[in-house]
Amino acid sequence: MKIAIVTDSTANLTEDECKAWGISVVPLYLNMGSASYLDGVEMSAAAFYQRMKDEETLPTTSQPSPGQFVETFERLLTTHDCVVAVLLSGKLSGTVHSAETARGLLCASRIHVIDSQVVEYALGALVLEMAKAVRRAEEQGDVCDVQALIGRMERQRASMHMYIAMNSLENLRLGGRIGAAAALLGSMMQIKPVIWLRDGQVGVFEKVRTYRRAVDSIMDRLVEQMRDVGPCEVMLIHSVTDLDVVRGFVDKVQAALPEASVSYRMLAPIVGVHVGFESLGAIYYARTAAQ
Repeated sequence: MKIAIVTDSTANLTEDECKAWGISVVPLYLNMGSASYLDGVEMSAAAFYQRMKDEETLPTTSQPSPGQFVETFERLLTTHDCVVAVLLSGKLSGTVHSAETARGLLCASRIHVIDSQVVEYALGALVLEMAKAVRRAEEQGDVCDVQALIGRMERQRASMHMYIAMNSLENLRLGGRIGAAAALLGSMMQIKPVIWLRDGQVGVFEKVRTYRRAVDSIMDRLVEQMRDVGPCEVMLIHSVTDLDVVRGFVDKVQAALPEASVSYRMLAPIVGVHVGFESLGAIYYARTAAQ
């Protein structure tokens, strides 16, 4: 069975990764002023952050239309037996709903729409491993069972952790998620939230004084949770202008976890619009034998 893998642009995968593993990406929209741009297609992450710095109003985001998924599914079904779409958490976006609507307009039995319950590179990692499993099955001449594929993804997801240290509450204020008074008090007191992903939703894990303590909190938790698991994957995600800060964090993680594979990339714009500039986080999980 030939299986096509689809995800959305919040997965924060590079163009090379998608090409190498045959992953199709349906982009969300970045809305700036009166114009809308396809995330990662009409506007790169670097261009987005520069524009966000210059804009007077906070950009917004919106989900793909069902039509975008119809177009992608129809194209892939001409060359594949079925399509598996693994998308960002339905509790954070209506993207899954758009895909389900598209599925209902086509051959539903050949399309599987999966709510990953995660976002950012946590989603990207799940999609990459799924695409690699499909490729291995093809090369070995095995039949790749869709339900087994989904079950493996769910087990990997259960071992994932995602935390982000925010340096400013300004984007949350501009987006209407906290009031002006709360933002001002937080700024005066140097309150820096550490947010986490849990059960498909983003919430505040803790609030600490100073950005340095927020980053150290993530570092401490990462090392504590991964110290005894052996080989693990650590992806640092950031909207930091000084990359030496990120590289320094990479070095610290690598020194504390010699068996870890550590890398970094810029936060996906869809996430960056909410957490703002100078945020730094980590997505990490134990590596399985197949990886």
